[in-house]
Amino acid sequence: MNNEPLIGGIDLLGLKGAVYTTLKGKKCIIIPTETNPCINVWEGGQRLKAFLGIAVVKSPDNKYGNSHFVKTSVSRKAREALGISAENLKDYTPILGNLKAFSKGRPAAYQQPTPAMPEDDDLPW
Repeated sequence: MNNEPLIGGIDLLGLKGAVYTTLKGKKCIIIPTETNPCINVWEGGQRLKAFLGIAVVKSPDNKYGNSHFVKTSVSRKAREALGISAENLKDYTPILGNLKAFSKGRPAAYQQPTPAMPEDDDLPW
């Protein structure tokens, strides 16, 4: 398995009914959970939790250099409970963003050269 990190962004306003607004003097994004079955909300322990179900899909040969895209994912249980058919599942799973491979360090052309050891170095081994 490749451990190369992926970087990208998620368009939260791509979720159904999401709005960007000011609430009590603060900029907010409001996402209705009833129109987004990909959002699972439950009380877990000491606080309320909300998770966005996602799927990361490889997209080779992307013209912008992205290696993957991110879309929402709806669990089978939620699909069955809401009566979401295979035909209209795409309406509930929009693509929210793209990812690209991120290489740590600098490209080879920008790496600092290793300093040469002096010839008169008196190493103990």
